[in-house]
Amino acid sequence: MTKKYADINIYNIFNKKINQAQSKDENSAKKSYTQALLPYLNNSFSIALTPGGAEFDSFEFAKILKENPKISFFIGGAFG
Repeated sequence: MTKKYADINIYNIFNKKINQAQSKDENSAKKSYTQALLPYLNNSFSIALTPGGAEFDSFEFAKILKENPKISFFIGGAFG
């Protein structure tokens, strides 16, 4: 049903480097997340889903969707 309204692609970027970095420390994990996500930060409006992030009501979110035809959502790992 969503194909009628949008193209949706889901990528799991968790890899061996991220797994190893999480075992070391928080900074190593964050660096590995950044390296893994860089190829996906392209010509789209990026939204990172995080517990400490901004909240939008339906009208604000609809405005973001209207103004940005291509949006990427990112859900972070254990260290953000």
